[in-house]
Amino acid sequence: MNMGINSENSIKDFGEGLGKGISDSIIQNGINGIKALAEKFKKGGLAFIQERSTIDKAKELLNSNEHLFYCTYIEDKEKQTLCVLGLTLRRLDSESQIERRDKLIQKIKNKYGINKLHISYLVQSGVLSRYLTNLLENIENSSLMKEKLGNLLNNLDKFVYFVPSGLGIDYLVNAIKTKITANSPEIFIISGMGTAVEAVSNSFNQIKAEIFTEYIFEIYSSENREIIILNKKD
Repeated sequence: MNMGINSENSIKDFGEGLGKGISDSIIQNGINGIKALAEKFKKGGLAFIQERSTIDKAKELLNSNEHLFYCTYIEDKEKQTLCVLGLTLRRLDSESQIERRDKLIQKIKNKYGINKLHISYLVQSGVLSRYLTNLLENIENSSLMKEKLGNLLNNLDKFVYFVPSGLGIDYLVNAIKTKITANSPEIFIISGMGTAVEAVSNSFNQIKAEIFTEYIFEIYSSENREIIILNKKD
């Protein structure tokens, strides 16, 4: 499989997509990161997955525009790898390869631990791309973008709540209230996938009414995921 990346075409596609308005010099940082990661993968960096078809999907997604978007602002190779694994989880989901998805989740957890698995979940659910797009709409300084993103990825427990299945609305609202009260974050993300989608959707009005008037709420819905982003008002 070709692990190279066509810089010219990638910059063009990237500029027309998530990275619109970002300078070519900044995007080049992402391209360089992908090239370095490709070399790592060639040397067996994905061998822990132990399933050829899943490894091939990860290698294919390494060169995707979305992964380029992440590598533009994430320099840590381990986090870049977790991002491409998150894209792989999403691809397996979309192809209804549930058994392979669950096996990959367990492999990631065994290698990196539960906290770092959450970075892959952040990508799988679409939360990370939405968060970065949100930053791009409000911040022009790439160094500040990297700082805020790094703070998020290093402190996920303060900024993100992955809703488990089976929670009642009152419990969910109280859990979110406790996290936000404790940390007073500038941004807080609530992510529900699969069977947790209904709980997030049904709790939205109560969260909005009861919790925090100092936050602006954005909600993003699809059949298999529900994302609520709370941005602190200026």
